[in-house]
Amino acid sequence: MSPVQKGIDEETFDRLWPKLVARFRRLGASEEDAQDLSQKTLMEAHRGCDSFQGHADFDTWVISIAKNKWLQHLRNQGRLKRQATEMPIETLQQAAPSDTRPDPEAETLSHDLMARIQEAIKSLPEQMQQALLLFVKGRKYRDIAVVLGVNENRVSSLIHQARSKLRRQFPT
Repeated sequence: MSPVQKGIDEETFDRLWPKLVARFRRLGASEEDAQDLSQKTLMEAHRGCDSFQGHADFDTWVISIAKNKWLQHLRNQGRLKRQATEMPIETLQQAAPSDTRPDPEAETLSHDLMARIQEAIKSLPEQMQQALLLFVKGRKYRDIAVVLGVNENRVSSLIHQARSKLRRQFPT
């Protein structure tokens, strides 16, 4: 029985599921998002089996669906960020109940972590540090490029390198 005739059977599902989850994880999705995207991919493949023409391997066809799901996910993430409402920190502090201060140990750990992060950022090469700080302040790549006198690809590279270095120092 081919996947085209009856949709995606259990054997095909069991074969593709771990591959899809691993693929989405490699692309940077959280475990939850990877599973959600894998499920959406397999559902779409199941519904669209009758449109599979056999010009490519079935797995390749499913991977192309997965690629489209990933791109759609990234577009949706960008939309959510753009729709987010900015709120001054003072407003958030006023809205928080005043009796919910962290315990002294947690406060010390938080200050220690912030100091370590600041030191790690200061240890980055100057241009990388500037690109990261401007990015964190919400500047667009093209604006950062103008400030640093480089092209947008270089800005992207600098920010990626800075984030990678910081992730190695502060794994989650």
